[in-house]
Amino acid sequence: MVLDQSKHMIMTVSGDGKVVPVAVETGDLRGGLRVIQSGLGAEDRVIIEGLVHALPGSKVEAQEGAIQYDAGADSRR
Repeated sequence: MVLDQSKHMIMTVSGDGKVVPVAVETGDLRGGLRVIQSGLGAEDRVIIEGLVHALPGSKVEAQEGAIQYDAGADSRR
């Protein structure tokens, strides 16, 4: 997630492989992950690695990835 002075942005990959920033509303932390309350759809492909290289409009090759939910993370805070 990228903070843009006034809003939170998620970098996504469009159907043609281009990087597209999407404004999202965030919620609390759960399992060490930030809840996205609005702005993303179930089919959106989110960039989770190599974010520093993901410039809006640039072409990328999407790959499958995984985000690990840590159920114990909330109790360690």
